[in-house]
Amino acid sequence: MTSHLIALTRRALAVVALAALVGVVAVGNATPRVAEADSPVAAAQPSLVPLAAETPVAAAEALPPQPQPAVEPAAPTTPGARTTTEVVPGEPEVDGLPPSPAAEPLIAGGAPAPASEAGALVDGFPEALPIVDGSKIVSSSVNSSDNRVQATVVARTARSSDDVVALYEESFAALGLPGSPVPSASGTRSFAFSRDSSSVTLTVGPAGSGSEYTLFAVIAL
Repeated sequence: MTSHLIALTRRALAVVALAALVGVVAVGNATPRVAEADSPVAAAQPSLVPLAAETPVAAAEALPPQPQPAVEPAAPTTPGARTTTEVVPGEPEVDGLPPSPAAEPLIAGGAPAPASEAGALVDGFPEALPIVDGSKIVSSSVNSSDNRVQATVVARTARSSDDVVALYEESFAALGLPGSPVPSASGTRSFAFSRDSSSVTLTVGPAGSGSEYTLFAVIAL
């Protein structure tokens, strides 16, 4: 029995010796990590890699220069010179049209001698004051003063008042005497025709089966 105990004791010592040998080998092959264990801050921080090394940025391609419009220097302004937008009083407008011909005088040959007559047309009565065809002259007169001639005629016609007005509007328009209505006595119609310093007033109203009209003119010589 004693020999048996001695055998078991030797076997246990062999196992312990083998285990100790294995531990020494394992410890010798292990890599020490003292720096990592002793520096918790370094272990907690991730390693930093420069961004430029991982994602290089390509240099921007140079754009070709764009042509710039030429800027002409402004012309110096001359003191007192007019620009094209200035409006100068007194300068006539030029529209490329020929000038209008001068209107013919309403009286030629000077002022007539003063005269008046009943039932007829006096001598020297202005030709610019036509008489309606078929009219019966009631009275007429001419007079002059201060380079103006006054002429008056009263006549009757079988034509209506509208016809008389239309005839004189057409006749005086041809002489450059535009007309417009003016106030008149009840039952009559009056129109004023004028050009420059000359004027003619026509008054017309019904008379019997026709009409009676009066011309009063002031004509500048």
